[in-house]
Amino acid sequence: MKKRTNTIINILLIILLTISLIFFKIISNKYELLYLLKWYLSLLLFTISSLPLTFNLFKRYTDLGYIFSKPLGILLSGFLMWLFSSFGLLKFNTLNSYLCLIIIALLSYGILILKKDTSKFINNIKNNKQYIYRIEIIILILLLLLSYIKGFNPSANSTEKFMDYGFMNIMNKTDYMPPIDLWFSGYAINYYYFGQYISTYITKIALVNPEYGYNFMLITLFILTFFETFSITFNLLSTSRINKKLIYLGGLISASANTLAGNMHFIIYKLIIPLLNKLHIITTNTSYYYPDPTRYIKNTILDFPSYSFILGDLHAHVINIMFVLTLISLLLTIYFKNKNIFNKQKINYQLKDSTTPTIFMIGILLGIYKMNNYWDFPIYLTVSFLTLLFLNIIIYKDIKDKILSTLTQMILIITISTIISIPFSIAFSKMASIIKISPEHSPIYKLLVIWGLPLLLLLTYIISTFKNISKKKNIIINYFNNIKLTDLFTIILGLCAVGLIIIPELIYVQDIYTNDIRANTMFKLNYQSYIMFGICIGYFIIKLLTNNKKIYKIISIIILFFFTLSLGYSYEGTKEWFGNIHKPNNYKSLNVKYFLDNDIIYFYLPNSLKEKIYSSIHVNTNDDLAVINWLNKNTNNTDTILEVNGESYTFYNRISTFTGHPTVLGWQTHEWLWRSDGKNLDYPEIMDKRAKDIEILYTSKNTELLSYLIKKYNIKYIIIGYLERIYFNNEDKLLPNENELKQLGDVVFVTHKNNSKYPTYIIKIS
Repeated sequence: MKKRTNTIINILLIILLTISLIFFKIISNKYELLYLLKWYLSLLLFTISSLPLTFNLFKRYTDLGYIFSKPLGILLSGFLMWLFSSFGLLKFNTLNSYLCLIIIALLSYGILILKKDTSKFINNIKNNKQYIYRIEIIILILLLLLSYIKGFNPSANSTEKFMDYGFMNIMNKTDYMPPIDLWFSGYAINYYYFGQYISTYITKIALVNPEYGYNFMLITLFILTFFETFSITFNLLSTSRINKKLIYLGGLISASANTLAGNMHFIIYKLIIPLLNKLHIITTNTSYYYPDPTRYIKNTILDFPSYSFILGDLHAHVINIMFVLTLISLLLTIYFKNKNIFNKQKINYQLKDSTTPTIFMIGILLGIYKMNNYWDFPIYLTVSFLTLLFLNIIIYKDIKDKILSTLTQMILIITISTIISIPFSIAFSKMASIIKISPEHSPIYKLLVIWGLPLLLLLTYIISTFKNISKKKNIIINYFNNIKLTDLFTIILGLCAVGLIIIPELIYVQDIYTNDIRANTMFKLNYQSYIMFGICIGYFIIKLLTNNKKIYKIISIIILFFFTLSLGYSYEGTKEWFGNIHKPNNYKSLNVKYFLDNDIIYFYLPNSLKEKIYSSIHVNTNDDLAVINWLNKNTNNTDTILEVNGESYTFYNRISTFTGHPTVLGWQTHEWLWRSDGKNLDYPEIMDKRAKDIEILYTSKNTELLSYLIKKYNIKYIIIGYLERIYFNNEDKLLPNENELKQLGDVVFVTHKNNSKYPTYIIKIS
């Protein structure tokens, strides 16, 4: 019967995959299916390269941690390529990227052979072939489905997408790390760029361009977040005597929490209040837009994973999710690895307990966080410390063993993380930041709207774990002596999430953003609270649902009901951001440059400029796209270009972003942050100087001065287009020195398709 069921499931998956492939081929552009399949195959290569290592690290996982072979393969081979490039040993190109992938594969399988575990590895593959087959089929189906949805709004034309895509573009042309700052020519990027580097590395392995790799990476992050979270919660629940279907349900709840769910803000302001209005119980004029929960508390940012996946910023905190979940899963393996996990016989500490591959891998991951999303380093260093400390308190006999084991583990982790990040740190100048006491505090009721559901669930579950604890004087000791380790692990995660919510109410890290002083601190800390609660929620709900006490069952059902309602957030967000995805004819492309084809420049300009050029509202982006395409086709280097600079989150610096050519000065606020120094929050003088030099270059008729500045910044190409003209003239008319600029080189490209008065030029400096 079981064999027949498996056969039916496998056939249904093949049918679904076939339909998905045919459908996507019909609705997508000429080469997009090919690009997608190459991307999928690259993910499979990463999996194969690290599979022996993964199976060894996760040997006590029910599923052997198969899904973690993808982020581990990406991380290890990508880091090796970055390391070689940072030391100038290998150029960052496709051939060398494959070389690093092969090296990691050889090491992984070489260690397997040396340990004589080959037969065990093969048996693991055979025993899990159904699971491996199904998960790979589902991943490919999800790639097709999510690519279809993404194709309704693929463009990198809002929020921080210019920065994220620009980083990928400049790194795609970079031979050695650190990469050149595309918005500050002559200098290296002084930001946490490793996530965009990893995204670029995968595009090289997949043999696709960044203009497609950007969106494929976002889709991949969603898929990995879903399956990694599922695996963690599934394995947590597998240690209990629970029905297998409920274990799967718990995994799905957690996976959905970290990819699809909103919070009670969505339920209250999108579902409940409109219903009460409709029933004439209340009368309000409230409206709902999917980013609303992220700005619910004044002067703060409360982003969460499902919002990130809809919005589509390929930012550090999003890319790092796959590595954050890998670290959490590794911490869990340490709990599983202890042979006394179910019988609480105390043991004596031995040094080999600390010097394990798992501890080393945790150190590597934390080192990567320093290069990708630094906030995650102190957060998960603390999580690692607490999870290891409480485990050691339980399993070791003597107090000195408890302390020594934790101390040794943390010293190793910190040392490894420091060594891993040394090449990055050497080239990195610390940006301005000052820890201060918070003068602002969130209204309690708003915190409860955002966090009330997981907090209630955590509190209920903690209370439920006291049910078998003897009411003696040493209740705390008895609690730790009797608590199940998976309960301890999830409760620690939950309490860490609570701590991250509390911290911004007490202190914040001040940076250049002086208006919303707590925004960045709250954003980075609370984001990780969502992820930790996401793992816990599936575990807590299922454990309470199977509890003998009726009250716990009722509470879990109520919370599950509201959680299920919160999944509607992704549907609402998808509808608002991507439009009507039920009409395949509305599908556009997976190319991030799609919007540049006949879009209106006016919509992407700052309000201060919009007021002055309203008469030119009809001017489109066609000339800019033509310039970008010409540079991409005729240059394959990082020669400096000159274009107009301006405010962040606008259309300024569009040429550097979409070509990977560095420019003299880019987005103002971003470069201000990156060029800030230590505790000095003032606007950098060097930026002010560059801005003035750009103005001279676009206005002065002094050819000698122009030549001097061109040589100073090593400018190879000058762009003269509509945006340059309106910036310096506030209307569509010629620059005062266009003739002088043309005399400095050759006009190598001219286009005039954008409805403005004058053509757009590329001048190549002689």
